[in-house]
Amino acid sequence: MIRSRKTIKTPPTSTGYYDPEQNATTGDQYSATKKSTSLHQRKSEQAFYLLVVLLQTVLILFLLHRHFASNTSDDIKVIVHEGKHHLFHGGSPAGKHKGSCFCGSKDEYCMCSPSLAIDLIITDETDEHVWLVRRKDTNQLATMGGFVKIGESTEETVRRELKEETGLELDTVPTLFGIYTDPTRDSRRHTASAVYVARVPEGVHPRAGDDVKSVEKLAWGEIMSGESSFFCDHETILKDYYHKRVEKGSFDGDGNEGDERWDDV
Repeated sequence: MIRSRKTIKTPPTSTGYYDPEQNATTGDQYSATKKSTSLHQRKSEQAFYLLVVLLQTVLILFLLHRHFASNTSDDIKVIVHEGKHHLFHGGSPAGKHKGSCFCGSKDEYCMCSPSLAIDLIITDETDEHVWLVRRKDTNQLATMGGFVKIGESTEETVRRELKEETGLELDTVPTLFGIYTDPTRDSRRHTASAVYVARVPEGVHPRAGDDVKSVEKLAWGEIMSGESSFFCDHETILKDYYHKRVEKGSFDGDGNEGDERWDDV
């Protein structure tokens, strides 16, 4: 029995003959190219992942900085008053707004309290009109007023705010009308306000300072109509004064109403 010889086919080369050395070189080049491409791809992926991690780290650091910066710079301050150090911390009953917390440096007694403010009802000599300011931030009508600074009495605050907002100077002690302490009276924070009354003599015209948009003179009928928009509880304050003083004539203050001395500066 005759068996046929199997012919092994080899891939042709450029010369038409099989060259084992050339085939090995081509294979090595292909493997090297594949490895180089794979290495480049891995390096690209690593660089991308490192970039993502870096961006995430920067974002986390930025958020942490904002958190601690706001707590440190706005909520926690060291205040020196009369040689004593006090720590100020943010806080409010609702936990949404900044309030006042003071800790004594010696007795270590801490207490959170409402922000103390003053409001001033400024009327003309006849008590038929009242001078109001229009706020820049809300464009609402408001009584003249502001917050009491540390080391300042409420009467001193009245004089300071009056000059800042209307350009007027009051030489005498203003008349206390009442204390308004509703915790919800001011949506910004828990405040308590000491409300004073003073009269503007004929010929004296308050003017708007840098803190307010304008100073306006309104008749009581305009205020009582309820058509105007007022800041906080200032409409309630004005209506209380109207009912007690203008309508009933029962508010006598300390007996010195109308004796205030004003300078138009």
